[in-house]
Amino acid sequence: MPDVTAKSIFKLPADMRQKLEEMSSDIEAAKAAIETLQKLGMDTRFLEDKLRWAEEVRETLLKEFG
Repeated sequence: MPDVTAKSIFKLPADMRQKLEEMSSDIEAAKAAIETLQKLGMDTRFLEDKLRWAEEVRETLLKEFG
């Protein structure tokens, strides 16, 4: 039986892939901002959840469609 590997027919455009790869610095800046807000006593759970979601989406897009 032939070895069949699934290939995605969808690929990210080069500019979109580049932007997603560059987002890591934005994510790190957002983490630093959240830490500052926490030091000020603010509830940041909502922001943290959204940031985790954004990281997961970014990683998935790069992995599956990169």
